[in-house]
Amino acid sequence: MVVGRRDALLALVPVVLCALLLAAADPRGDFPLNDDFQWSDAVFRLVSGGGLRLGEWVYASALTHIFFGSLPALLFGCSDWVLRVWTMAWGSAAAGGAYLLARRFGAGAGAALAGACALAADPLHLTMSASFHLEVTMLAAVLLAVWGLLAFLQSGSLRHLAAASAALGAAALTRQTAAVAVLGMAGTLAARGRLGRREAAALLIPLGLMLAAWRAWFVLDHGPTWGSLALTPAFVPADLLRPAALAAALRRMADAVLTAAFLASPLALAALPAVKRLPRPGRREAAALAAAAALAVDALWRGGMPLMGNTLTRVGLGVVTLNDPGFKEVGWWGSVALWHAASAAALFSTAVLIRLFWARVGDGLGARRARAALAMAAGPVLATALLTHNHDRYLLAWLPLGLLAAVWAPEGRAVPALGLGAALAMGAWSAAGLRDYFAWNRARWEAGALAVSRGAPPAQVENGFDWDGRLTLDRNMKELLSRRRPEEIGPWDWMALNRIVALSSFSPRPPRPDFVPVDSVPYRTPFARGERRIFLYGLKGPGA
Repeated sequence: MVVGRRDALLALVPVVLCALLLAAADPRGDFPLNDDFQWSDAVFRLVSGGGLRLGEWVYASALTHIFFGSLPALLFGCSDWVLRVWTMAWGSAAAGGAYLLARRFGAGAGAALAGACALAADPLHLTMSASFHLEVTMLAAVLLAVWGLLAFLQSGSLRHLAAASAALGAAALTRQTAAVAVLGMAGTLAARGRLGRREAAALLIPLGLMLAAWRAWFVLDHGPTWGSLALTPAFVPADLLRPAALAAALRRMADAVLTAAFLASPLALAALPAVKRLPRPGRREAAALAAAAALAVDALWRGGMPLMGNTLTRVGLGVVTLNDPGFKEVGWWGSVALWHAASAAALFSTAVLIRLFWARVGDGLGARRARAALAMAAGPVLATALLTHNHDRYLLAWLPLGLLAAVWAPEGRAVPALGLGAALAMGAWSAAGLRDYFAWNRARWEAGALAVSRGAPPAQVENGFDWDGRLTLDRNMKELLSRRRPEEIGPWDWMALNRIVALSSFSPRPPRPDFVPVDSVPYRTPFARGERRIFLYGLKGPGA
C-alpha cells in the first residue's frame, strides 16, 4: 500500500500523543535512571576523547546506541537530560513510524492509528523513551528492518531485503537478542513463498557480517567485561530435556505472550466487533483458547500481572533500587483489583487475537498473509522468551510487530474509536506511573546532593544503583577482578567495598542501627494525596 499525504498527517497524531504523555510525566532532571548510566557514561567517554569503552556491568552490544547518543552530546554537551530529551524525541517519532508501517502492511487508517496510539501510550514505551536505555534505539532499528522487509515484498528487490538485514544488524548491535527477529522475518518470507537461496543470503549476510565484526572488535580490541562473562545467560539446548528447565522456559514464554497481549489490549477491544461476527470456534481453536485460559489461571495463581517485572511492577513504573522499597507510596497503583483487572485484560486480549488470527489462517486468500503476520509477531517473542531470561522492557522492540499483525487481522471490521479510547486510558495510567517515577527519583538525587553539601564524599553516599554505580561500580569491579575470577563475583559485591557515611531511604526509620536521621526531601506522587519524603541518614559516631 502506498502511503500518502493524509497518512503523513495522521502519523503526527501518535507522535503528539506520545510527546504529550511524556510531558505530563514531568521528566525533568539531569540524572541517570537505574542502569542507563552505563550507556550515557560510554557516550560521554567517547565524545570527550576517551575512546569507545564499555563499563564492567555491560553485557549488551550497545554500539549503535552509543553512537546514536553521541550526536546530541556533541551538539549540546554531555548531560543525562540532553540524552533523555533526544530519546524522548525518537520515542515519539517511533510511534508515528509504527502508524506508517501499519498502513504499508495493509491496515486501514483507523486501525493503524489505534495501533500506533497503543504503542505511544504503552507504559514500557513511555518509560524507555524517558530514559537512555537501549530499547528505543533497538525499536527504531527494528521498525526500519520491517519497513525494508515490506518494501521487498512489494518490489522484489534484494537491495530492500539487504537493507532490512542491515537495519536488523543495527538493532542487534544495540542488544544482541534483536538478531532473533530474523526468525520472524524469515517466517514471513516463507509464508509468502518468497524464501529462496538468494533471499536467504540477502537476509542473513549483512546481519551476519555486522555481528561478526562486532564480536571481533569486542574480543580482539576491547576485551571482555565482567557483565559479558558473568551476567550473560548461557543457553544449552540440552537443558530443555530436563522437565524442570522445560517448564521454566515455557512459563517464561507464556509470561511474555500474556504481557504482550495486555499491552495490545486496546487493539483487542477495537477488534471485538469483528470477533462477534465470527462463527463458533472449532475443536482446534477451542483447544488454543483453553490453553490461553490455562496460562492465565497459572498467572493468577502466581499473583497475576505484572508477570515479567523490571519496568512494570506493583510499586510503580521503573526499577526501585533505593533502601526499603516496601515503604514507598504505591496507593491505588498497587491495588489487587487493578492488577486482577490487568490479568483479565491480558486473557481477553489473548482470546480475541487467537480468534482473529485463527479465522484469517483458515481463510483461503488470507491464509498466507495471516501466517506471515503470525510469524512476524510471534517469532521473536517466543524465541527470546524460550531461550533466555527477559525483562518486560525487552518486549518493546517486538511489540510493534504484534501491533502490525493485530491491526491487519480484522481488516475493515474494527472499531478504531474503541481502540483509541482504550489507548488514551492506558496512556493516562502510564503517565501517572511515570510521573511518580520521576518525582521520587528527583527527590532522591536532591537527597544525595544534600548529603554532599553537608560534607559527605559523593562516593560514600548510598543513594540508589545509578548514583552508586556511576561513582564506584567500575572502580570497585576492577579491584574485585584483580582478586577473583568473574564468575566468583556477584552482581552486588562491588557495593560492599564502599565505606558508607550517608544513605537515602524510603523508610522513616534508619535502615541500619548505626545511622541517624539527618534530613528529608519532599515529593508528590499521583498515587496518593499530600507530600511523601525521601529520608537522608548519616553515620553516627566519631567516624562519621
